[in-house]
Amino acid sequence: MLRATPVSNTRTTWDLTFSTSTNHTKVVNLGGATFISPSANIRHTVGYPVGAWWGKRVVDATIDPVTGKSTAVFCDPGTAGGAPVLCAGAPLVFLGNTTPTSEGAFSSTLSFFQNFSFYTLVDFKGGYKKLDGNRRVRCHLFIECRENYYPKEFSPAIVGAVSSSAYVSDLINDASYTKLRELSLSYNLPTSFASRLGAARASVSIAGRNLHTWTNYKGLEPEASFQGGTRGFGQWEQDVTPQLRSFVGTLRLNF
Repeated sequence: MLRATPVSNTRTTWDLTFSTSTNHTKVVNLGGATFISPSANIRHTVGYPVGAWWGKRVVDATIDPVTGKSTAVFCDPGTAGGAPVLCAGAPLVFLGNTTPTSEGAFSSTLSFFQNFSFYTLVDFKGGYKKLDGNRRVRCHLFIECRENYYPKEFSPAIVGAVSSSAYVSDLINDASYTKLRELSLSYNLPTSFASRLGAARASVSIAGRNLHTWTNYKGLEPEASFQGGTRGFGQWEQDVTPQLRSFVGTLRLNF
């Protein structure tokens, strides 16, 4: 954590805080087992992060020139430099972390004209992936995506990936994000107003929260997580309401 006060005088004070942390795990021993799978597409595997994503990674497909649909799907062979193999016989490969490897926040408090204060909070998480269960249901199960109806517009790998619910490599994507978590403006009311209410001090504030998200995540919300059934350990988004933008007005009284 770093803290600084770049401006401090009788009229203005500006306080800044930046904090960050990292988290890295590795399974070193499972009592003789190579891996343990606590839930679908999740494995604790020796030499890899705890509770990581594992699945068949679709890399190519043979496309019917008339329909544009896949007739054969090829996956990562699991060996460096190896040629793609038919997915039916392909191994599950490491697809990424389910928990962030880095996170942090930046906050700024600007106090001015003695009674005003402007607060900003930005936070972030990175280095992990989520499974987009909404896309899985729409594209892989109920065949309702554009990839299903106009396959010629997409790469062979994508067309092959959506051809079966057994494939998840196109669903597990980077969920790193940065959020403008809050902006707020506060004003300390005159003591004469506070005394009328029987208080020693009084202040009012207006705040906006979850105002903007910067992310490359393809789902609805990088923070939303549906846990249950065989989803278990991993970050799995499905049927979850995204973070809502909200605006709040507050009156504080100190007695």
